[in-house]
Amino acid sequence: RPAFRVNPPHPTPCRACVGPAWPLAGADVISVGSHLHAASPHRIPYPAPSMSAPTPPGPGAETRAVAVAALGSSLVGSVPYFAIGLYHGGMDVASVLLGRYAIALMILIPLAIWTSPGLRAEWNAAGRGLFLNGLTLGVAQTYTYFRAVESFPSSVVITVFFVYPMIMLAVDRYLFSITPRWSSIAAVGLIFTGAMLAGWPSLSIGEVDPVGILCLLATPFVYSAYVAIAYRYTRQATPFVGASAIYLGIGLGYVIVAMFHGLRLPVDAQAWQSLL
Repeated sequence: RPAFRVNPPHPTPCRACVGPAWPLAGADVISVGSHLHAASPHRIPYPAPSMSAPTPPGPGAETRAVAVAALGSSLVGSVPYFAIGLYHGGMDVASVLLGRYAIALMILIPLAIWTSPGLRAEWNAAGRGLFLNGLTLGVAQTYTYFRAVESFPSSVVITVFFVYPMIMLAVDRYLFSITPRWSSIAAVGLIFTGAMLAGWPSLSIGEVDPVGILCLLATPFVYSAYVAIAYRYTRQATPFVGASAIYLGIGLGYVIVAMFHGLRLPVDAQAWQSLL
């Protein structure tokens, strides 16, 4: 893996040493089981496109990362409530998501241009892989998640979705030979328990919707695959460039879907406000 540079004594890079990826959007927040491992003395930041010597993170970097992750999770958790209102207003899943990513890209692309030390180098190093991942698994994981929200209470969908940290621990163990620490296992257990307790009052599936059930069950597995692939690229791009590349891929995917199934726009000012 020439894109990674790891200090000895590790002969090959391990994800516990490379460190956590930047948060992306989602169900887009990149958060895997291996991120719960204790900090490794060999962890290095993502290399700049110029491949200059890495700069160690400053004091409090992990505290700030945890705070940003908590804020991002809170914001992502509020999205289904707006989506449900848009569904009731006549929009379908693909139209809602196309609007979501189009609006986000209007903000992300200028920030990416402003903050990137070299867009072409970042695209070659990571952007292309993130774009393709967004175009395929990114579209799949967002569609299954929001299609499930259309059929079931969001608390039920969230509870099932949070099976994915358990899946990622298994991926780390059996695909990357990273033995999870007990603290990681305990943290994942607390995450799932908290999500289950939050959704407990709504844990009933009501009328059977076969497509909705399939999307509900598929969401954590598709998202885990999406995370596993995105992880190797996110460390090689600055945050706004990485997020823009993923959103470009997902946005293009929904443009293609809308070309075949049509586009439903908001019908009134309140619906436009919810979309924004």
